[in-house]
Amino acid sequence: MNPDRIAAVLAAVHTMDDDQFESLFDPFHRQVVSYDDPSVDPPVDSLEYVDREEFKLYMLDVYLKEDLEEIRATADAYSDELATIVDEVESQTDSGGLRQKVASFAGQVQERTASGDIEPPEFSIEAVSDVHMLYYEDTNDDRVVEGNRPLDREPDSRLEFTPMPAHPIEQFRPLIEEHLLCQIRDCYVGMGEEPPAQYRVLGHGLYKFAQKYRHFDCYPDYADPNADVPGYRP
Repeated sequence: MNPDRIAAVLAAVHTMDDDQFESLFDPFHRQVVSYDDPSVDPPVDSLEYVDREEFKLYMLDVYLKEDLEEIRATADAYSDELATIVDEVESQTDSGGLRQKVASFAGQVQERTASGDIEPPEFSIEAVSDVHMLYYEDTNDDRVVEGNRPLDREPDSRLEFTPMPAHPIEQFRPLIEEHLLCQIRDCYVGMGEEPPAQYRVLGHGLYKFAQKYRHFDCYPDYADPNADVPGYRP
């Protein structure tokens, strides 16, 4: 996965209106909450493949209208602005703690966006796939139930959620945004780089990276929101 593509998906999810969000992500939402709410009819009946208490990972491919060159051309200036704000916040609130720095960063982004000093990029989601499901037939024997893919190309991102407690779809958008932030973090870690400050977050991103963090001592467990990793926030 490419961090620029995932960041563009994050921007698209963040800026779309509620009706569009629901039309694209309602099936995936129904899938992930169906474990906790038997009244919900999920797109994939997981019990056809695996027992209720067994591990399962639900996945959704997301495709942008813009190609990678368009994404990079649009996002570079915005990323530079964000990096400048991060540097300013670090220098101005050095003794204030991480929470204060995060709040200051968010406040400055909002203020500069409102004043027109910076302009967030606008990206559009062209399509999403049907729900895919990963499960284990046996130890180290993973299987994937493939959903339909609407486009004949690699997706720009893939959401990966395990079953979660029931919640209204209005609360699903921030969960997706947090998940994508964590995926961007994983991309940088996978390249052997420290993520930019805005992506130094803890939580579940890419499934294969969560497995690495848990099984290899050379990595902090970035996927654990309760982990104590200096400079990272839950």
